[in-house]
Amino acid sequence: MSLKEVKILMKTTRFKDYLKVDKYLLKHTLHEGGFGEVIEREVIERGHVVAVLLYDPDLGLFVLTKQFRPPAHATKSSPWRDDDFSPWMIECVAGIIEEGESPEELRHRESLEEANCPVSDLHLVVRVVSSEGWYFTLLFEQISTDNWLVAVQI
Repeated sequence: MSLKEVKILMKTTRFKDYLKVDKYLLKHTLHEGGFGEVIEREVIERGHVVAVLLYDPDLGLFVLTKQFRPPAHATKSSPWRDDDFSPWMIECVAGIIEEGESPEELRHRESLEEANCPVSDLHLVVRVVSSEGWYFTLLFEQISTDNWLVAVQI
């Protein structure tokens, strides 16, 4: 579907802070031809993400981070959450691209900030857009953890 096959009739920002919520009134073409009815949708924008999957081939280990996530903590009242659930999430090195920053700058910044690991020879794994509209880039790099204090096998 090209951009010509979508007509934005109205877009308003309903909330803007760390996240931004926009309300859209739009219509799009149908498979059988023509345009469908006007639909209303809200889109959450939080910025585009780059994740770096670090791998040490000598140890056969992926390097991951463990970070506290408030949304995970907010699920504490969920009846489906296990008693041993932790809001400390195990993740790839990742971050949201800041204004004026390139994806390349972000990958270097986050790899040093989260894993104390300089990167130089990253390989693109995949670029995807989630159904929520978040653009996500996953990169891969082989590294050496020889100078690290801890390497955790999961």
